[in-house]
Amino acid sequence: MTAYDIAPPLGGPDQEYEVTVGKITVTPPVTPGDARYEGFVGSALDADSTFFEEGEPPLPESSTPVTLACQRPWDDGVCASSRLRVRGTWDTPAAITCENGHTWQESVDLMRCVIRAIHQTA
Repeated sequence: MTAYDIAPPLGGPDQEYEVTVGKITVTPPVTPGDARYEGFVGSALDADSTFFEEGEPPLPESSTPVTLACQRPWDDGVCASSRLRVRGTWDTPAAITCENGHTWQESVDLMRCVIRAIHQTA
């Protein structure tokens, strides 16, 4: 279960984070379907190492890291600022404000990605 970061890396789930970053790269979490598939493969191999006659099927690849950037309309295009202030807790959506004042809300999963990234670079 901890492989999929069910619990926060440090502190409790109610600990509020607010961070201003010049650029932050996060890796989206493995999808629930991929997590269930990996769990099934692991259980099958633990129960009977001959379960897969042709060898183990490939496990899901980890998600591609992405740089957070503002997608709000700005002038004749998109803002694209990566200077962001991110606020939230492990169990709340990410409240994001870019340097140009655009605000939006992202998913709980994204807030968890940000918290993991903060702890990985600390």
